[in-house]
Amino acid sequence: MAGLVVASFSLAQIVCSPLTGRLSDRVGRNPVFISGPRVNPTSDETAGRPARTAAGSVEFMSDVVSRHRTACDEFSSRVAEIGDKWDAPTPCTEWAVRDLVEHVVANHERLVSALGDPVARDPDDLAATWRTMEAAAFEALATDGVLDVVVPGPFGEAPVGRFLNIITTDTLVHAWDLARALGVDETLDADLCQRAYERARPGDELLRASGMFGPRIDVPDDARVEHRLVAFFGREPM
Repeated sequence: MAGLVVASFSLAQIVCSPLTGRLSDRVGRNPVFISGPRVNPTSDETAGRPARTAAGSVEFMSDVVSRHRTACDEFSSRVAEIGDKWDAPTPCTEWAVRDLVEHVVANHERLVSALGDPVARDPDDLAATWRTMEAAAFEALATDGVLDVVVPGPFGEAPVGRFLNIITTDTLVHAWDLARALGVDETLDADLCQRAYERARPGDELLRASGMFGPRIDVPDDARVEHRLVAFFGREPM
């Protein structure tokens, strides 16, 4: 039960709510998303060997990097379409497009800095800075044993493999936010959305009780999976 409480509180911090729109993520708080109740990570879980979750399923942590690349590809394709719309509003009501992109950049900047030397930003081009941070993150993640590296977080230290799951869901949901803000294609990778949705759902009640999110938006049972995912996090997708 304690693990689920932590997971739900963590989940409430990572993806900004359209109703509460928390800007504190931009100024140094490390966001955390723990996707459902799980056992504590072991060396097997973070080294690319099979990891057994509380539910008994097995996954390879090497897949974590691939899933994160998919989420980043979704986000990058929307960043490429921003044009002159940096000040456009987003579903995160206190964030314009620039704020939202800055948030995702900052997540990756923290990851890169935790794994090596900081990477310089382009002070005049946030889109270029995103591309730089994305590339630097995947370069760092290509290092042997990187998923075993323990990095600091708001609930204590944890392996990179755990934190990568965190920012994968964050990046994916914000790809949808950005698409909605820009009026471009909102379709996201269905398999990744389904995985994120199924892992978020066990913490639903505690998530709402945290006070950091508005209510889940009801969508039809046959709604597209990205609509079910973002509606879970309080977006109005229809």
